[in-house]
Amino acid sequence: SYIWEQKHQQFDKYRIEVRRASLPSELFFYMPFNRDRMLQLFQDNKVYLRSPCQFNDPFDCSNDEQTKLASIEWGMWCFSAKNDDVLMYSHYADHHRGLCIGVDPLKLGSSMCDSTSDMHVDIRPIWYFKKMPPLDFAKAPALCATCKHDVWSYEQEYRLFLVRHDKVLPFGLYNLKPDAFTSITFG
Repeated sequence: SYIWEQKHQQFDKYRIEVRRASLPSELFFYMPFNRDRMLQLFQDNKVYLRSPCQFNDPFDCSNDEQTKLASIEWGMWCFSAKNDDVLMYSHYADHHRGLCIGVDPLKLGSSMCDSTSDMHVDIRPIWYFKKMPPLDFAKAPALCATCKHDVWSYEQEYRLFLVRHDKVLPFGLYNLKPDAFTSITFG
């Protein structure tokens, strides 16, 4: 089951069509070299899914007030399809002093949710626009949370959501088995 079940929407000047695309074989997240976060991730096997209000772009997930208020509690984990971007290291990995960690996107589901859980992982690409289309949060909540201005397109971003009963779980700490990790690159 997917958060956004509608296949396409027609707007005045936009046509958005979602097609199931294969994920890259590896996704990457950049992070500062922070002792507490490293212990949390590698020793405690926990990852913190952030709220959109903690993102560095104040307009992220805020097409309108309804979207901003509805998605502010959601937990998201942001990834890139690239592991060697100078701007990404500057913005997210403490000015090149941090890490870029690779993960296998297909293993993330089983590493975060066990077979007895009614929870599943949903990974979606970000859609980039010069001008945001008029989206209706009630009809396409996940699409609203995965659209950004095209100035951010260099990130080639994907977002992970944890979903239970078609509801996105809130921000906070979640279990993560380390078998999903594929690489660690120091800035």
